[in-house]
Amino acid sequence: LKPYLWFSLHDMTPSVQATIRAVYCHNPSPFYKASWKDVLYEPTIGLFSLFYKYIYRINIRKNNFVVVQQHWISEAFKKMYRVDNVLVSKPNVEVPMLENVGKIEYSVPTFFYASLPRVFKNFEVIAETARILIQKNITDFQMIITVDGSENKYAHWLKKTYGDIPQLKFIGRISREEVLKNMNSADAVIFPSRLETWGLPITEAKALNKTIFLSDLPYAHETLGDYDKGVFFDPNSAKTLARILIQFLNKSLIINPITAKKYTGECTSWKELFEKILNS
Repeated sequence: LKPYLWFSLHDMTPSVQATIRAVYCHNPSPFYKASWKDVLYEPTIGLFSLFYKYIYRINIRKNNFVVVQQHWISEAFKKMYRVDNVLVSKPNVEVPMLENVGKIEYSVPTFFYASLPRVFKNFEVIAETARILIQKNITDFQMIITVDGSENKYAHWLKKTYGDIPQLKFIGRISREEVLKNMNSADAVIFPSRLETWGLPITEAKALNKTIFLSDLPYAHETLGDYDKGVFFDPNSAKTLARILIQFLNKSLIINPITAKKYTGECTSWKELFEKILNS
């Protein structure tokens, strides 16, 4: 082929010859601490968290550019691999049909979380929070999650462990149009994931001007950016989330506007990224 540019889009750096070489690193597994649930229900994630940092390392210094999605990952790569040629290219996410999303009229205050049933998505913190609210005699609410229990071992465990909670609604996988409709209808969106490169539902909820309760982790801070309806919580603490939701339901929760750290130099589109690489 004798390429001028070789852009490896999936983490690995192959041994090739090209005038310009770049690799797109979008798997955050090296920065994830696997739990016993990962080992039991999704061992691949546990293995990825242990070995992916070594997979990334192979040939990485042969690249002219290492491309990542967020600045915190950029700083982590610079420290872990001692590379200075890291470009941040933020996903250019468009939320379609905002004017035609529609609404569902819920009879009780509703919290919504849309995600595939992966262990790191942390559905159980929502379920445990529901239990805490019920134990405190707070029952006038519902939490909707896009899992039905049949998808995999983790989903089966979730349904078996928490299926007796009437306020926890296991609706299964739905289309993106239905996700946006449910999100638009909910009183608030919860996003407790422990591992993301971006976190698309955060961007979608923000576009819909929803109150968002999200993990107090670097990816979530950077994805959310400046926003006046965001509240961060420890993704490992159902007690903390329960306390926040009780205040929200009682209309006593004070939400302070969030001002995100400002960065410069990132690309915001594929066109801008390729121009930066090709004009080097």
